[in-house]
Amino acid sequence: MKLFIRILLCTFILFCYLLQDSACVSSSKLSAMDKMKMDSKEVDKLQQLHYGWYIQAVSSLLGSVGKQMYMKMKKPQRRAFVACLDSIPKEYDVKSGAQCLVNAFDGKLENYYGEAALDSKLDFIDKQEIFPIGKLDVKKIKRFKVKKRLIKLEAQRKARKKINGIQIEKIKLLKFRKQRRRHFASQYKMTPKMIEKMNKINSMKYQKRRKKRVKRNVLSLYSNKEAIEEAKRVDNLEGVYYKPKNYAKMPDLKENKKSSVQEFTKMIRELAHIKPTKNMTSSYSNLKKLQHAVFGAREKNKFKNRMLDMVIGINHPLRRMKSFSDRVKDITPDGMIDENVYGLVDAVHKHNKDANANFLSPRFMPIMPEKLNTKRQLLSPDIFPLYRDESDNSILPLPNVMEKVGFEEKDRDDILELIMDMTGVNSVVDDTLNMVNGLRRNGLDTDLVDMTSLIDQAYSTLSASLTNSQNLDFVNKKFTFMNKNQMETLYGERGIYNTSVSDLPFDIHEIDELTEKQKEESIRLTIRELAKGNGAQGHGATGKRAKRQVISLFGGTYQIVFLNPTVFSPQAFAPTINKLSVLGPLVISPQLFCPSVLSPLLMSLPVISPQVGNPLIFSPYVLGPNVLSAAVFNAYVFSPYVLSPNVINPYVMSPLILSPFVLCPDVLSPTVLSGVVLSPSVLSPSIFTDSALAANILSPTFLS
Repeated sequence: MKLFIRILLCTFILFCYLLQDSACVSSSKLSAMDKMKMDSKEVDKLQQLHYGWYIQAVSSLLGSVGKQMYMKMKKPQRRAFVACLDSIPKEYDVKSGAQCLVNAFDGKLENYYGEAALDSKLDFIDKQEIFPIGKLDVKKIKRFKVKKRLIKLEAQRKARKKINGIQIEKIKLLKFRKQRRRHFASQYKMTPKMIEKMNKINSMKYQKRRKKRVKRNVLSLYSNKEAIEEAKRVDNLEGVYYKPKNYAKMPDLKENKKSSVQEFTKMIRELAHIKPTKNMTSSYSNLKKLQHAVFGAREKNKFKNRMLDMVIGINHPLRRMKSFSDRVKDITPDGMIDENVYGLVDAVHKHNKDANANFLSPRFMPIMPEKLNTKRQLLSPDIFPLYRDESDNSILPLPNVMEKVGFEEKDRDDILELIMDMTGVNSVVDDTLNMVNGLRRNGLDTDLVDMTSLIDQAYSTLSASLTNSQNLDFVNKKFTFMNKNQMETLYGERGIYNTSVSDLPFDIHEIDELTEKQKEESIRLTIRELAKGNGAQGHGATGKRAKRQVISLFGGTYQIVFLNPTVFSPQAFAPTINKLSVLGPLVISPQLFCPSVLSPLLMSLPVISPQVGNPLIFSPYVLGPNVLSAAVFNAYVFSPYVLSPNVINPYVMSPLILSPFVLCPDVLSPTVLSGVVLSPSVLSPSIFTDSALAANILSPTFLS
């Protein structure tokens, strides 16, 4: 997200240069921009980000071309085309998708995929009602829609005319009835006796209105002496409810007494000087926002978005769900974990289906349900869970047992909120969700808003300038070619993507002179190049390794890394022995095969620093939150964890052995092929965390 903000700032600086607006280049803003400017490393990451966007855009274009061809194919060719696309397991695989399209261009689909097209799983294609749609067909559809609209308007006009006729007849009937009533009333005469009776009734109504209600008084039933004695007797009664009281405000209908659990958590806060940051509801709300930002909509993204889905739609039996490794890839930057690790996880997953095992690992008073998708439980019950649990593995859930003695859900929330405040999870989540606060302090937030609105306005202007044929292309092909004026709007001298710094890779005038067929042929030529692997390579980051500064003590037998953050410094085959790291965070510094032996870590948090093959042996880890730092092949032996939460931190093949952990909650940190052996945990719940192929052995938990 920080990189994206820097991208917007660079674009804003370019706008200021192009527009030569003195208001947006004040000295304060220039100094703020200077603090936020990118270095060479970040420029490389920017290029990688742009490359990812480019790949998605090209993949969508290939899907649109493939859909257009699919709708013109016969059924045997469709089956072969779908068989080719179904053989592509990855999302946004541009090269493989382009190869399928090239085979379709050359009419070789049935030669390569003739046998695969006979598979019974492709029988749904013969039942699909998909017909070719060309421009003439689109015009027919539009004419049909216009005709349907005219029929609807005609039906409404007829219905309105009929309703108006009924209303007119009804009004005439009402007038006729009124005239008849007046005629009968004029002929009717009252007798003197009836007039006298009517006068009496009217006088009684008038007298009733004159009367007033008299307030009752109980003591009026007695004489004066008896009333005084009765009043004294009422005052001398012991029942206080007989005597009226005056209150400044209405008393609470329900007393707000705190339970013993809430009082206990309050006492711990006072002793540890922990200020409550927020209530449990807001914390969970922020965690859910963070989960949505990381994983996206889970239901929407549980399927792969392959080119096959772009061509034939999403409602077909060949859709593939994302595996556990795919879900980990969604929250892990490219290159952070080796592809062979993902292959191993998927190979084991085929046989175990995310099964986990617990052996002799009871959970005492767990705060939240088991984080693992555990199917094998052996002598590992949940004892006195603090949540309602109807499963066979739970023993005496406390909410059910203590419901009548005042143990409510708020008690559980208070305990969990205390853990999150003590470990600093709330602070990490807030920092992740409020990265823009620094921009607001520097006064750049309004500039970014103005810049994004300028971009939106440019594309709104472009959308409004589309011709009828271009709109038909969007309906038919899902893309269209811009004309000269539209390209000038974007890339001209006053355009939002002014190219005065670097030239465009094409000539606007030359592109405008091409015919529609020539433009489509250029797309086919480009697809053929993509099928050969040209133009689909990524950017490799370059950079030099920075040497770490180390302070030696006790004659060089022990060393301390103190106040020495490591930023943009990848390391490989660099073991750490007899070294204490204090206030030495790792920021975007991957490590490969860098074990730590007798090397405690104090307040040395890794941020976006994946670690592969870095075991920690006799190396306690204190006050070091792990943020966006995946760990692969990292064994933790005799290395206690204290106050070190994991936030968006995947673990693969990283067991904990004889390493107790206290106040270390897992937030959005999936684990794969990892186990906990002889490692008890206290106050370390798992929140929005998935795990697969993991085992807990002789590892009891308390309040976790």
